[in-house]
Amino acid sequence: MVAKLSDKMWLIQLGGGRFFLDLHDGQITVTDIPSLAAHYDYYDADRACQALSRRGHRSAVVTDHTGVPVTRELLLAAQSISPAPKSNLPRTLDELNSIPASEQRRRYKNEPEFQARVDALESR
Repeated sequence: MVAKLSDKMWLIQLGGGRFFLDLHDGQITVTDIPSLAAHYDYYDADRACQALSRRGHRSAVVTDHTGVPVTRELLLAAQSISPAPKSNLPRTLDELNSIPASEQRRRYKNEPEFQARVDALESR
């Protein structure tokens, strides 16, 4: 069974068969048991893997709920049964201004798509 990209059935494996469980006070906890691991939709799992990789966990990969690393084929199969993700980018300056400033700063710093949208809205 292939999970949809939007299903919260995707896990993060940190290597050695260990799965990401939690991050608390800068400490990562892991588990060997997939059902105990933190479950994400694919997009959040991918973003978390990128963040973990930047923190030095270069072996972090998204897996399906059985612990099989996501391959191109698995991703294409999941994409074919998943609706496209809804854009959470502001469409107007009013929508942008409704986002708290701290959230705007965080997203501007960490999300290239958000940064491009903000720049485009503010240049009008």
